Amino acid sequence: MVDGSQDLAYVYDKAGRLVQVKQASGAVLAEYTYGAANSGSNYALGKLVLAVRHNATDYGDEVVSESFTYGGRMGRLSGKQTQLALRYPRLETRTFVQSFVWNELGDLASQGYPDDQGLADPARVVSYGYDNGYLTAVGGFVTSQVYHANGMVFRRSLANGVMEEVALDSSKMARPGQMRVVGPSGQEYWNSGTFVYDGVGNVKALVRSSTDQDVYVYDLVSRLVYARFKTAGGGTKEESLSYDAFGNLLSSVTPPTDYGSRSWSVDGVNRLAGCGYDAAGRMTACGGLTLSWTAAGELGKVQGTGINRSFLYTASGEKVMVRNELLGTAAVSLRDLGGNPVRHYLYSGGSWSWLGDDIFVGRLRIAQVTSSGTRYFHVDHLGSVRRVSTGAGALEKAYDFFPYGLPVKETVGQERLWFGSYELEHQNTPDYTDDLYFLHARWYFPSMARFLSPDPVRGDPAQPQSLNLYAYVRGNPLNAVDPDGRAALWLTPSRERAMAMAASEADFVDSLAVWMLMKDMIWYALPQQSPGAGGGGGNPWQSSQGGGGGASAGTASNQTNTSSTPAKAQLTYEEVETLVKENNLSPFSVELIISIIWAESGFRPGSQNPASTATGLMQMTKGAAATVGAEHAEMTDPAKSVRAGTAYLAWIAKQVGSDKKLVVELYNAGVGYKADFVSGKRPYTYAPRIIDCEACLLAKPQDPRTCLAIIHP
Repeated sequence: MVDGSQDLAYVYDKAGRLVQVKQASGAVLAEYTYGAANSGSNYALGKLVLAVRHNATDYGDEVVSESFTYGGRMGRLSGKQTQLALRYPRLETRTFVQSFVWNELGDLASQGYPDDQGLADPARVVSYGYDNGYLTAVGGFVTSQVYHANGMVFRRSLANGVMEEVALDSSKMARPGQMRVVGPSGQEYWNSGTFVYDGVGNVKALVRSSTDQDVYVYDLVSRLVYARFKTAGGGTKEESLSYDAFGNLLSSVTPPTDYGSRSWSVDGVNRLAGCGYDAAGRMTACGGLTLSWTAAGELGKVQGTGINRSFLYTASGEKVMVRNELLGTAAVSLRDLGGNPVRHYLYSGGSWSWLGDDIFVGRLRIAQVTSSGTRYFHVDHLGSVRRVSTGAGALEKAYDFFPYGLPVKETVGQERLWFGSYELEHQNTPDYTDDLYFLHARWYFPSMARFLSPDPVRGDPAQPQSLNLYAYVRGNPLNAVDPDGRAALWLTPSRERAMAMAASEADFVDSLAVWMLMKDMIWYALPQQSPGAGGGGGNPWQSSQGGGGGASAGTASNQTNTSSTPAKAQLTYEEVETLVKENNLSPFSVELIISIIWAESGFRPGSQNPASTATGLMQMTKGAAATVGAEHAEMTDPAKSVRAGTAYLAWIAKQVGSDKKLVVELYNAGVGYKADFVSGKRPYTYAPRIIDCEACLLAKPQDPRTCLAIIHP
């Protein structure tokens, strides 16, 4: 890969697995080793067992090694060991061990927090409770978590007696209507006010009363241009913002007692004028800061007046260590499977000590345990910390932020995870304008509302504001977050947003964190109607340009679906197979999806059910499309229909569990009939033939005609 001054070579083994990342000079940056065999209860065959990162620092090669053991249910990850071979702040090797236990359904039942093998740090095992796959408790910290009918979190009760509530929007869409934090005696610690949305889903007001409301104004492409909000101290803050046509923030005006009036100029490639950049587009100098980058593209060092900090990373690019080279101190953060920093150690005065533990629900930190006790964090719809309570439930702190993350100046103190639940790198300077946030793939500079390096995931021409690779969430910080620095995630459903969500859902099989992120950031809508049954018929064995066939006939559910398109619009089996391979967002097999498409539409993209709104290859109704944020009018597009339909299957699976037969039946009948099928009140009439067809296609891939005939000729 040619990346400015840093040319990288990627080396793969014969199985196509990455084994090395090297510089052009031949220096190795990362090494990966895979299991050659299972050993006892360690089912490591073919899985990553060792990841080694070489950090080239001012002190030499400092190596971070992570090794993995797969003794969990179905060969899931059961153990992880992290080893740091350090040269600063002193020459030594430190080893940390953590463990994971899974329940019968593949959910993380408990995790043992990292243990420094050379330190008497406290042992901690955090357990998790579930109901139908939904997180309901975190042992010792969350006593209960209940949900709205659409899967959105409704109430979280914490062990200190504080309760967090999220009311539904009046439209019943899966977005917050109001958020509250209530103390043990019923006293209200925080009230967001009632969310008022504009027609495209932007938060335009938070109303607490006719005389007490926050107001937000947007331009024609949904960039925030004005904000007025009330602070915890009772005052009112305002910020006015302006942008160029490409989404670069050009000016910000806040009260003189906060950050005053600031402005920026931008060059022709969206870089700040007066700031330095390297050939790869990474900022190297700006506002008194000097920034150095690793060969792998991570921020390696930050220097400035009173600032000299350096960072070490793992092979996956996660920050594991920060060193204050002015003070001779260092901090290590070890992460869970979702990348959350769960345990922290501090080097100071010549020795290491345990600093504290963080407790998470998804990507949201809910509690912190230190030698001083336990604190709880209460966040807004973006994940920003708004209130902090003590272990006894008393209100301890309140925080307020300007839209792009700068705290109001009356704020006292800061938190390790603060604005947006991002990891703060506070520079210990008099104000917050030098502070940075680590967002995994990139670093965010809130005082300039932009990232330090370009987005590794390039923009979409259909969304022109996304083509600015430095802008934070396309200028819409009230309605989107960017948890990993690679993609803005929106808090109001839409087709684009739902596709990204569904892709993350499909990746959930071994990732607790991604799933809980979805539950906490609340992007589901309650299904209004299940997809209707489609029809078969026609001749899918001919080219889609050929003739044959006719109107579709009966389906697996014995409904009639008359296609509005001629037979020439019918896809071939090979075309459908390719579509599914490229667009399947569900955890189910390609063969199962093909079977459903054959049953629903007979491979006709324009198929429509006259008895309902079911449309397209996967016969998505308006209600089903809305559930996953898809545009129903686009369901005649084959790829979009497959993405939406498989996203809906993934959504059903998350509602009812991993019973494939039940999931498939409910795809046809509707999620509301779950109890009828489970109790035996309704017979399974749709799923058996779909699953039989899937099994046949898996066994006889060379003869799909015979297999599809199981459903209908």
